[in-house]
Amino acid sequence: MQQATIQPIYVSLHEMTPHNPGIGSYHWAIAIPRPSEEYRLDRPLDMFQVYASDSTDYDNDDWCSDHKTGTEPMYLDRLVGVVRLPPLVVTHEEACKFLSSEPSNREGTTLLRGRSTWSCSQWLIRCLKRMEEKGWFSSPPPLGIATGNGQAFYDDIRTKGITYEIMIMNGFAGNSTLMDGIRVLL
Repeated sequence: MQQATIQPIYVSLHEMTPHNPGIGSYHWAIAIPRPSEEYRLDRPLDMFQVYASDSTDYDNDDWCSDHKTGTEPMYLDRLVGVVRLPPLVVTHEEACKFLSSEPSNREGTTLLRGRSTWSCSQWLIRCLKRMEEKGWFSSPPPLGIATGNGQAFYDDIRTKGITYEIMIMNGFAGNSTLMDGIRVLL
């Protein structure tokens, strides 16, 4: 087994179609930069995400995984930005193996407040909660994950996207920084 290192992990927010900036409707994915690419965001990396098999019926429990390994960075044409999470203390391979095996369907997971259907954001939150249960975060886990309050995490990440978009619409630089040419939301 390869010795564990500090593995960066990000939430990647993408515009939905159609996209209305500032309302907070995003597609969520997990981005895992590769050690072979020096953990850079502007080089091939691994993306983990789910989507409804029927884009007109999010109420069903028929969700599909859409994991991409070695993909070009983050579907840049629809990328709003990424949010950096505390790094993982497992290898890149172990993190990718875990995420690849995570079921895409709800499987009895409690829905977030105000939600009546499963979503990509809720899948992502469940994955992070399971990583936290394994003790994989190098420092305190993201807001709400350790306490089982996925709603707090959802609200925090969504607010970062909304704040960025509203600042840009009003002519400000936005609450972000560039890392490897990729927008990291603060």
